Amino acid sequence: MEFKNVLILTETVINTALLTAIFDEKQIKYETVCLQNIEGSVESCVNSACDGLIYFGRNAENVEKAFEAAKNGGYRKAVLVSSALSYADRISGNKLSEKHAFIKNSNACEAAALKSAGETVVAILETPFLDNCFPADYPVCNGAVGFDCKKIALVPFGGSAVISAEGAAKAAYAVLINGENGVVYPVCEDNRKYKDLLKAKMPENKPVYEFPEEFSQIVAFFKKLKYKKQKKTAEFDFKCLYDGLLHDNLYFNADEVKKQLKYEELGL
Repeated sequence: MEFKNVLILTETVINTALLTAIFDEKQIKYETVCLQNIEGSVESCVNSACDGLIYFGRNAENVEKAFEAAKNGGYRKAVLVSSALSYADRISGNKLSEKHAFIKNSNACEAAALKSAGETVVAILETPFLDNCFPADYPVCNGAVGFDCKKIALVPFGGSAVISAEGAAKAAYAVLINGENGVVYPVCEDNRKYKDLLKAKMPENKPVYEFPEEFSQIVAFFKKLKYKKQKKTAEFDFKCLYDGLLHDNLYFNADEVKKQLKYEELGL
């Protein structure tokens, strides 16, 4: 499927340079719109003269409005970039979304987008978190999961599928071109332990250790207490996050998905 002009719609200020670089290379025109920087409705953004939509965001109401506007505007395809935690949730039998509002919301965004599937092809891309793009409830150190404890760094026992910003851009382009109606595509580049990911970002003389379950329980308790004092709403259940999710290996293999998306034919 070929596109003449693609709308890249974001809810937050993100770096779309790598994605637009691919469009430049493939001679596809595009425009980028950040919802934080506009006046007017979501629908008004999508009423531009485009034939494809790539949407980065986690507001289910806005997702539904944007994809409905894309359908009404005769867009040929609309792609939602979602979280690979939704894939992990499906594998778990939806047990994760029962505990974590972030994942429940991610699922809701996907469902909202798929409501518009029909004449406008709607496809979903699920990617792991990029560096420095973790939810606020996650412990983050130097752009990776972990704690900086002055002389040492601590990480949970688990690991995750990973993807680079360039890899995510290639995946979004592949889903736009070859994604099929109503299909969800989880894409990653590798699977790594949190310890190895943080080690790569720390000075060589600073050791990185995996922390025990007892430490997880203490951190979860104080994190919950802090949010309560600040009257903040958490997107994750802290006990299940620190005791469970971050100690799991959230791995998957995307080789078959990349074949479905015809990476080699696209030169990716």
